[in-house]
Amino acid sequence: MPGRALVASLDGREIARVTLDQDVIKIGRQPSAQLHLDDESVSRMHAVVEVTDGGAQIVDLGSARGTVHNGTRINKAALVAGDVLDLGEVRVEVVAVSGRGR
Repeated sequence: MPGRALVASLDGREIARVTLDQDVIKIGRQPSAQLHLDDESVSRMHAVVEVTDGGAQIVDLGSARGTVHNGTRINKAALVAGDVLDLGEVRVEVVAVSGRGR
């Protein structure tokens, strides 16, 4: 869905984008991840985003380098538009999150 996406960038350039139109968005280096981040600093299955009618949250899956949400290392955090996530060397920006607009 347009306007509801996670946008990943490395060294200032966009490398991946995924819309929040599924219940669970897998993030990691593994090719089957919906947000596939082909960077060695990212774990194979780094984190997931759980999307509900009430919004979305990110959950770290025990990744080696952790998940940083707006400058703070987290295990789980609610996501809102404008949030910045650091997964290894990759920066992921939350374009907009307001739950599923179905």
